[in-house]
Amino acid sequence: MQTESELRGVLTHVRFHENGFLIGKLADGSVIKGALRRPEVGVVYQLAGRWVDDARHGRQFAFSSYLPIRPRDAGGIRAYLMQHPTGIGP
Repeated sequence: MQTESELRGVLTHVRFHENGFLIGKLADGSVIKGALRRPEVGVVYQLAGRWVDDARHGRQFAFSSYLPIRPRDAGGIRAYLMQHPTGIGP
């Protein structure tokens, strides 16, 4: 049995999201899958889980828990707001 490991990265693409289940891609190219209620592209996630090799879809990180890491510096906040422009002007 494989032990859990951690993976941290920016969610860049949501391939599938239904009923709280996500299949997505991180900036480094890693494919992730697991329960994530409201995925946000552009947000850094700290994921705990394990790597699995799916016969059909290849190597994926199956996470069992996650923590969104919100930006704390001006550049990170600006980048986050540019990804989520609803209701925000220049």
